[in-house]
Amino acid sequence: MIRKQRRSKTVSFRIDAELEGALRDQASQKGLSLNSYVNSLFRKCVELTPILEQLTFIFVPKQLLVEILRHIDEKTLTSLASDIVAPSLKEIAYSLRGKADLEALRTIIEAFTKHGQTHAIPSQWKNGEEVILIIQHEISRQLSILVGETIKTYVKDLGMHAEYEVTRNATILTIRTKNKGTP
Repeated sequence: MIRKQRRSKTVSFRIDAELEGALRDQASQKGLSLNSYVNSLFRKCVELTPILEQLTFIFVPKQLLVEILRHIDEKTLTSLASDIVAPSLKEIAYSLRGKADLEALRTIIEAFTKHGQTHAIPSQWKNGEEVILIIQHEISRQLSILVGETIKTYVKDLGMHAEYEVTRNATILTIRTKNKGTP
């Protein structure tokens, strides 16, 4: 296996003793050195901060989200996706890349999945006329619909076409990047 070499630099920080202990414990639980673990935390902070600064979050237990979604019908989910979630996604794209395009969508999805902010993972991203994207999670079919409708609206605003299928824990999207025979 070929490892990509990164240049590193030695920097000293002073931290609270109890924080150092907690960092060591967490690194050990993950099977990482303290240095590797702290680097991963810095990377998450640097990569996610621009996205998170654009959002207003409230933290709710996962089970509460599941219950809320369970009580929302498909028509309401579609409306929420197109009226609220997709425009927010576009705002994030503009703040990250200066424009809302497919590459900005990819950046957002990769940032959230890479750092565990969602349970979604892109499984395939092809260049060309069609993008196949599978986003998996551990929530519900309703979240799958919300994700599908959000991305469908986002790419429609870019002049592209998306179709999706959902399961209880996944959204399978086909995004046509060219107008060749699309509705």
